[in-house]
Amino acid sequence: MSVEKELLKVKRRLRYFDRSSVLIEFDRFLSEHPEHSVERFRRLPFLSFLVVEWLFEVTPHKSTRVASKKDVYWFVNRLFELNGKTTAGNNSDSLILFMRPLINNQFWIQHRNEYWLRALINQFEIFHPDNTSPFDNEFKQATGIKLSDFFVIVSYVYFGMRAENRRLNYIQIVKQLHPYYSLETIAKSIRIIAGTPTQLQDFLCNTFPREVTDTVTIAETRLLHKPILITAGYLYCADITLLGRGIVEAALNHFVRKNTSGFRKRFGLAFEHYVNVCLSRPDISYLRETDVEAIYKAAGISGKVTDFLVTGDDGCVFVEAKGVVPRAETLCTANPYLIKRQLKDSIIKGIKQIVECAFLLDGASSQISALEKERFGLIVTQGEFLLKRGIDVAQDIAPNEIKSLTEKFGEPIPYLNIFVCSIQDFEYLTGIAKQHPDFLLAFLRHCCREDADPATMKMMMVQHIETFFKVLMPGDEEYTRLKSRGLKDNRLFDKTMDVITDCQAYWQGKLVSATYDKSIELLRILKAT
Repeated sequence: MSVEKELLKVKRRLRYFDRSSVLIEFDRFLSEHPEHSVERFRRLPFLSFLVVEWLFEVTPHKSTRVASKKDVYWFVNRLFELNGKTTAGNNSDSLILFMRPLINNQFWIQHRNEYWLRALINQFEIFHPDNTSPFDNEFKQATGIKLSDFFVIVSYVYFGMRAENRRLNYIQIVKQLHPYYSLETIAKSIRIIAGTPTQLQDFLCNTFPREVTDTVTIAETRLLHKPILITAGYLYCADITLLGRGIVEAALNHFVRKNTSGFRKRFGLAFEHYVNVCLSRPDISYLRETDVEAIYKAAGISGKVTDFLVTGDDGCVFVEAKGVVPRAETLCTANPYLIKRQLKDSIIKGIKQIVECAFLLDGASSQISALEKERFGLIVTQGEFLLKRGIDVAQDIAPNEIKSLTEKFGEPIPYLNIFVCSIQDFEYLTGIAKQHPDFLLAFLRHCCREDADPATMKMMMVQHIETFFKVLMPGDEEYTRLKSRGLKDNRLFDKTMDVITDCQAYWQGKLVSATYDKSIELLRILKAT
């Protein structure tokens, strides 16, 4: 029997179990070991998420039974077995390509809560480069609420659910967010990341349907789009890391699903602005795109330009900002043709821009001495593509395109020296307070040294960052964040705390029945379709 048919049998078996009992047992299953513990990782939580998805897709049999712990273990173990069959057929001569589908659903689960807090600030700053957002109007037209209000409300929900063991009752929400925000605004914000059982079923079956294929066990869970379940007594999420990533990506996912005219360009500009903010360190010197264009103009040439050119005493870094996220299918395959098709307008395009810019500057400028020394390239993306090195793209994904590029421009920059980094990891790197001469150059040299030795080679850029911090801070010196640059990364949390403080003051001394009545009204609005 094929893997697809075996998976479909597992899914259909869920029809014979009471939904509530399955959810209760999975909650126990996911809670048996502490967050971020090795034992918890070994449970492969993403398989549990898949069972929960299916639970809301199947139509219950007319007679169901209560699920036991043994039943839950059966589902997870069976999916683990089938997942092994799927990955066993993942043929690839490249270790990097072979590993990508295997780690797609595992690396993000291992991030600690602090990672997602930083990511939440990161997304707020991208969408709000100033005190207002260029995305407010289209977000409000689609949802009826301001984007900044949405960020504050979901930030509170994240804090509250972390503090209350993944549950948050409606009275607490009222006390912390109302009357600063109307109940309608609160409900509309929560509904973007949450749903009742009926709403979740509609989302999974109609809004975001997915066929049962042999890649379903390694595909990203759709619960990232709806990580919260609206129950009669409280908001509930199955996993705090699922909640963190789901809330962080909620605004961008909304815009991507809507795909409104011009959004990609507007987001690209906002993303480039944020990369510029991240580069604003005392130990990083750089030119903007317009500065490089001025050099081109003075030399009477034209061509592709990178967004930034970081210069140092003995080298330079061509930095290209790509505010893009990988499509789900790109992360589930080791097929180079399928990956190349998805990377054509993002990472491959970034490599071409870096190479052409380096080539043109060779003949256009004698005033940038750094160009004569060691060169690096860095493509900063919004999402994690699980592709860290340009050489892997050149050798395993797009060899013909890179060959044509080399024939046209030579190799003004080694592909071994080109890297890809997500914006979250890039902000983490550049946000450290500890300084180093030619900071970004020093880091990329560190990456090259580690990757040159199989014993120290890294799969993820964040692993390079962590080892680089150990070089910067020997002896377990405490990690502290840079305060001198223009990143206003206290705005979101300051606003959230101001709202909570105002609302707590309002409800001080009020009758319990008043908050209870408001909580009943909030639940009614949340459940409305």
